[in-house]
Amino acid sequence: MKTIEWTKNGYSIDGKPIYLNSGEFHYFRVPRKDWRRRLELFKQTGGNAVATYIPWGLHEPTEGDIRFGDTDVRDLEAFLRLCRELELYVTARPGPYQYSELRYDGLPGWLCDNYPELRARDIDGKDFRNSSVSYMHPLFLEKARIWFQAVCPIIARHTLSRGGAVAYVQFDNELMGIHEWFGSWDFHPETMGFGKSDGRYPCFLKGKYGSVDAMNAVYGTDWQDFTESRPLAMKTGGTVEQRRRVKDYQDFYFHCAAEYAQTLVDWFLEAGIDCDIVHNSANPYMNSYFLEIVESMKQKGVRFILGSDHYYNLSLDWEQNNPTPKYATKVFTSNEMLRAMGFPPSVYEMPGGSCCVWPPFTPDDAYCAYMTNVAFGMKGHNYYIFTGGPNPEGMGAFSDNYDYGASIGADGEIRPLYETQKRFGLFMKEN
Repeated sequence: MKTIEWTKNGYSIDGKPIYLNSGEFHYFRVPRKDWRRRLELFKQTGGNAVATYIPWGLHEPTEGDIRFGDTDVRDLEAFLRLCRELELYVTARPGPYQYSELRYDGLPGWLCDNYPELRARDIDGKDFRNSSVSYMHPLFLEKARIWFQAVCPIIARHTLSRGGAVAYVQFDNELMGIHEWFGSWDFHPETMGFGKSDGRYPCFLKGKYGSVDAMNAVYGTDWQDFTESRPLAMKTGGTVEQRRRVKDYQDFYFHCAAEYAQTLVDWFLEAGIDCDIVHNSANPYMNSYFLEIVESMKQKGVRFILGSDHYYNLSLDWEQNNPTPKYATKVFTSNEMLRAMGFPPSVYEMPGGSCCVWPPFTPDDAYCAYMTNVAFGMKGHNYYIFTGGPNPEGMGAFSDNYDYGASIGADGEIRPLYETQKRFGLFMKEN
C-alpha cells in the first residue's frame, strides 16, 4: 500500500488527490467472524481507511499480564492483517486513554484503583475521579511506558513501510478533555513541582519572566523566589493581576500537555513506528489548546496531523438536536483553524451514530452534517462509529452492548444510515 501524502489543502497518493474516508471499527467489539463482511460493506461506501482503539485495560487485565492474540477480542494482529488484505489504511489508537465508553476510560482498573497517588488534582489538592490521571506524574509514565513497550512494536510491524496497513498512529485521545470535563486543569503538586526549584511550574515562570521582580510587577505580589509562586484557578472575575496568574497557569498547563504528547511520540519512535502521528482535538473550541503541541512536533521534525471531533448531538444535554447554523459556524471555524496550523482539515470523529437513543440520530441529519463539513473544507473524516458490538466482559462503562445507533448495528444489521454514508462516500470519491 502506498503512503498517503498531505498538505494543508488535502490528501493525495502519487500526486492524485484523494478524500480520506475512514470508519471507526473496534476489533475487540465486532465479532471476529463478521470482521470481513463489515469491512467489505464499509469499502462499498467508498471507505478507504479504518481506525481502532487498542485498549490498555483489555490487553493488560492484571498488572504485568499483557496479552495479545490469546482470544479473538485481543487478536490485534489478525485484524491488522485483514485490513492489509482488503487494502484499508489503519489509524491505530493505543492510548494510553481511549474513552470510548469503556470502564476507566480504557485504562486498566488495577492502575486507577491501586495507585490513587497518580490521579489529577484540583486547586485544593482533591482528586477528580479514579480514571483522571496526572499526565506527567512519574508513576503514571512508568506504567504507561511498559504498556507502550508491549504494544508499539506490534504496531510498528504493521506500518506501511513494512508492508502493513497502519498509515497513522494516534497518541492518547482527546487530550486534556479528561481534566476539563471532570474537574479542572491538573494541579497535582508532584507533577507540577510547586515549591521546588527544579519544579515545572517555577521553571516555567522563570523562563517567562526572567526575574522575580518582573513577575511580581505583573502579578502584584511580593514573592522572594519563584518557588513561592502558586497558581490561581478562578474561572471568571478577579483583578487584572489575578487574571494574569490564571492565564499563565493555563499556558503552563498546555506546555505540560505538549511535554506529555512528545513523551508518547518519543516512545512511538523508539519502537520503530515510522508513520505519521495524529491526534484528535475533542471539539472545535479546543483546537487552540494544541498550539504548543503543534509547535513542539514541528521543532522535533515529527510528521504530525491535528484533527478535530465535530459532533452536533450526543444526548439531551447538547445545545442542538440536529445540525444548525450554529453548528455550521463551529465547523467553519474549526476547519479554518486546522488549515491555519498547516493541516488538511480532518474530522477524526464525525458522528456516525449516537451513544443515546434520544434525541434521535437520523440519516437526513447525518447527511446534512457531512455535507456541511465538506462545504467548509473538510478533507477527510472518520465516522465514530461505523459499527459496534458487544463490549468485552466487564469493560463496558454503561452497557454490555456497544451499538451507538451505527449504520451497521452491533448484531450486523444494515440500517438506513448505511445508504446515507454510501451516498456521501461515493459522492466524495467521484468528486
